[in-house]
Amino acid sequence: MALPVEPGSVGYRCRGHLLHQEAGALPVKTVSVLAGARLTIKVNDHAGPGYQLSAKLRAPSGASFVAERPMYFDYYGIDGGSVGSGL
Repeated sequence: MALPVEPGSVGYRCRGHLLHQEAGALPVKTVSVLAGARLTIKVNDHAGPGYQLSAKLRAPSGASFVAERPMYFDYYGIDGGSVGSGL
């Protein structure tokens, strides 16, 4: 899903909201992000493989983080990927 990176000196709990195109909202996933740490959340472990998903990350008020959204694919033997980031 995303790779929250907490640049500050205090960790926090981040809530990940996943939406399935096929099945709607999934249960919220809450993870702890340590200060100065990077964390990978594998959406297929949470949602299952082969779904079209969107994600929203929420942190407590005042917490700042950077998130990346790497996407990898294999389409009939053509593989590749892309990365999007946000603050």
